[in-house]
Amino acid sequence: MFGKTKIYLNHLGFLCHTAKAARIEPSEHKQFVVQNMAYNAEETLTGGENWQVVFKGKLVEENTIQGTIMRADFSELTKPGIYRIALPDLSSYSAQFAITDGVFVPLLRMLLDGVHLRRAGDFENEWRGPATTDDAVFDNSGKYKDVSGGWYDAGDLRKWMTMSTLPAAAFVQTYQKLDLKWNHYAAEQVAPNDLITEAAWGIDYILSMQDEQTGMFYEDVAGGGTNRKTDNSVWWVDNHAGCYADNADNRFTDNKLNSGDERKIRTSYNPIVQYVNQYVLVKTFPEVRKYQPLKAAKMLEVIGRNQQFLDEIRESDPLHTWTSVKSWQLILALERLQVLESGNEKEAPVALVQDVMDLYSNNFHFWFMDEEKIEPYRGILQSAQPIIALCNYIDYFPEGPMVDEVKEMINDCFENYVVKMCSLNTFGIVPYGLYSKPATENETYRELGNGYIYRMYMPENSLHGVNHGLGGHWTSWSHALAYAGTLLHNEDMKRIAWDQLFWLLGANPFHSCMVSGLGYNSPMPHSRFFGTFPGGFSVGPRGTAEDEPFVDMNGNLQWNSTEYWNTPVTNTFFALSYLLPSHIKRENKLGLS
Repeated sequence: MFGKTKIYLNHLGFLCHTAKAARIEPSEHKQFVVQNMAYNAEETLTGGENWQVVFKGKLVEENTIQGTIMRADFSELTKPGIYRIALPDLSSYSAQFAITDGVFVPLLRMLLDGVHLRRAGDFENEWRGPATTDDAVFDNSGKYKDVSGGWYDAGDLRKWMTMSTLPAAAFVQTYQKLDLKWNHYAAEQVAPNDLITEAAWGIDYILSMQDEQTGMFYEDVAGGGTNRKTDNSVWWVDNHAGCYADNADNRFTDNKLNSGDERKIRTSYNPIVQYVNQYVLVKTFPEVRKYQPLKAAKMLEVIGRNQQFLDEIRESDPLHTWTSVKSWQLILALERLQVLESGNEKEAPVALVQDVMDLYSNNFHFWFMDEEKIEPYRGILQSAQPIIALCNYIDYFPEGPMVDEVKEMINDCFENYVVKMCSLNTFGIVPYGLYSKPATENETYRELGNGYIYRMYMPENSLHGVNHGLGGHWTSWSHALAYAGTLLHNEDMKRIAWDQLFWLLGANPFHSCMVSGLGYNSPMPHSRFFGTFPGGFSVGPRGTAEDEPFVDMNGNLQWNSTEYWNTPVTNTFFALSYLLPSHIKRENKLGLS
């Protein structure tokens, strides 16, 4: 980070007993050192200090299609402390970082508080007052409905149902898996832990967004109009909806009912919305029931109506041929069995498992987009959803009839897709995805050697005009690989899961941490309504026509690389719920000599 030779390293640090490595630009050096910042070899008091060298290692050359990088592995260093990586002559060195099992807990705390700050509706703290409490009117009738809860998303005041509600499920899982005794929101008198208190806030929005007649969940609030729509526009791009919506409703309102400035509820059908939001309700139900029984009873009613809607529409819905939808269908079915069914004779949904497995390609070792089996699977938000769905099956039915087949498929995907794809670039990140043919003209696509091509990032020159950062993509992969690595006891999976997070936490060409308030050199966020605040997670690097990464580091507020998103927050919570120890031992904390 400092000096003539670039050293790439995440800005937070590492757990005591996990893999640790930096990536260093090629130079004349063949070795590196690690210095302990707490000790001076010789105190000078004249500016620079002579920090004590506690580890020496060899630089290992790694060659990829995108260039050569030197890997500096210091996994043997396990003692808690504050360190930095340096070249032996100290001509270049990294920012300081921590080794301690608690190093990522401040990240989770800040992300939670960042979501808390963006509560929609009748919420007030020292920073802000109530906002858009007059939401909203239906787009088809103009009739008023109160849907003022939930959280704002994407640096805006919009509330998408495909992704903006998912933090609630991630908060509950983190509460269930990690020993985080947080109660900063005690004054709200909801629950004795902030993760449950915040999840409960998000539930109210979902409950209000259901058509009581059909059971369908509406698509969004204030998502926007159609002024951007052209003949080439599409609503869905790689499993991501809302791709020609404009900013028509993206604004504060006067908070007065029926004053005429209410925003719109988009009433259209979206299959992923149904599964995502019923899943959130089911996942959070056991914890909400402990502290808000009346709300929990309402949740069961809404879950039942939505399930009836899905049962009626599923067979005739062409969108249920999509891999993403089938994956979410399996995830929901498993969660319902886990939470809502009683007794020990729960029957594994093997037909749904088989549906997901049937869309796997033995040629490129990943999934097809849908039942047509033409285009490889790509997901801006749901990038690794098939793996997550199959991991859920292994997790909930460890003795299930298809467990061995599922494990074999996940291992095959990891060994022959994930490892291969990550080796194509110097930072070890999973590329955006494969294409059967170029999706755009005059852009860089790279050959994979099996009849398919790939892009590291989304195409820039698409006719539909959607190209933005892939923080949701990389953190989805981190979630999937952390989950799979835990279930299959595969440390290589976990190592690559960490790499996806490290890329966004500073180990990138920009030396930029995408989370405001942690690390160094964070971009100015496209957060026009609340500004820059700790715990905002920018969407991250997007691609150029040459398939190189780009982040707006000049403060131009370019939304497609700096917008604060809920999706990487959600996925990071899920990933770290598997990667972090359930309890932090005292000997793995800072402070011991």
